[in-house]
Amino acid sequence: LNESWVNNGNWEPQVIDGVTFGVKFLGSALVGKAGSAEAAEATKTVIQMVRRRLLVIYSFEHLCRLYE
Repeated sequence: LNESWVNNGNWEPQVIDGVTFGVKFLGSALVGKAGSAEAAEATKTVIQMVRRRLLVIYSFEHLCRLYE
């Protein structure tokens, strides 16, 4: 996401109390029950999935360069 999606004049925060921030969508994970520990585990799961995906992409690109 670029910065213009926040600064276009149409965006209004929906948070009543807390901190508003924008993030890119990386993935999703199921959370069994509400809580900060569960949210932290779900976040770790998403990050692990992204790292694996990036490793596969890097490995594929590396193999392609070997056979050029």
